[in-house]
Amino acid sequence: TVREVNTILFRDGKYGPTEVWHTHRDGTAFPMLMNGITIPDDQGAPMILAATGVDISPRVRAERALKVRERQQGMIAELGRQALAGGDLHGLLSDTVNSVTATLDIGFCGVVELASDGGGYILRDAKGCDEAAIGTTVIDGALEWQGASAVREGRTIVVEDARQEKRFAQPQLFRDHGVVSSVTVPIRGWGLPFGVLMACDDSSRAFDSDDVNFLEGVANILAHALERKQAEEALATSQERLRNLAARLHAVREEERTVIAREIHDQLGQALTGLKMDLAWLTRRLPENQPVKERAASMQALLDSTVGSVRTLSTQLRPPI
Repeated sequence: TVREVNTILFRDGKYGPTEVWHTHRDGTAFPMLMNGITIPDDQGAPMILAATGVDISPRVRAERALKVRERQQGMIAELGRQALAGGDLHGLLSDTVNSVTATLDIGFCGVVELASDGGGYILRDAKGCDEAAIGTTVIDGALEWQGASAVREGRTIVVEDARQEKRFAQPQLFRDHGVVSSVTVPIRGWGLPFGVLMACDDSSRAFDSDDVNFLEGVANILAHALERKQAEEALATSQERLRNLAARLHAVREEERTVIAREIHDQLGQALTGLKMDLAWLTRRLPENQPVKERAASMQALLDSTVGSVRTLSTQLRPPI
């Protein structure tokens, strides 16, 4: 403090340059950069105190803002690494809401998913609320709240003070947590929007452009992770359908082979057997040592070979086992 600086000046004869905190007349504190010296009298006692102080509030605010941005960029980099690693989606959502809450120093952060039928919004993960609400809390799809507008228009919506807000209705989820200020960022999906990322606080707060850019960057990472997950699920579904189709084609092919084998064995085989029996009957009634009987014997042998071929073909089409 300035009083401590004066004590040091009278004791040591000089001070600075050092940052100290000074207080305005209205009681607000601000940082100063102070330098000072004391001029002694003839006996060496401090006679004159000379000090300068410069308000360094802009520099301190800029340094703090820079540290905040560094934390935000570091968090985005870490979330991006997790998303590229292709880990558990639930774990990524949980890490996201925890990190956003800590980085922005807010009271509530959540990821809300648009139901597949478009009839409402489901709280998928959150920090700063009752865990029992996750996965069960539903916001009516007909309610004109900022999340519905963000999804419909595809843009970020900032509400600085819900008590003065006339554009949107407050969902019960917000009222339960006393949400006053909020940023709602749409999360795109594969074909249809997935939902929104919400950063909320229970006091009036002016989220600046850097905060908005940070949240939009986080939402983009979630969107990429969700698109990748949906693509993997679609690929798995497609592969399963192809496997089912291949199995069905194989079953149909086997059924056809069975029918053909049965037709060959039963119809053609019986017909050839009948011909063989008739030919044998005729052969027995032909006179001996006649060319026609030799020809009949040759036909008998050909029929025997044909019956064997039919039996082999039927077996190859559908083995007995």
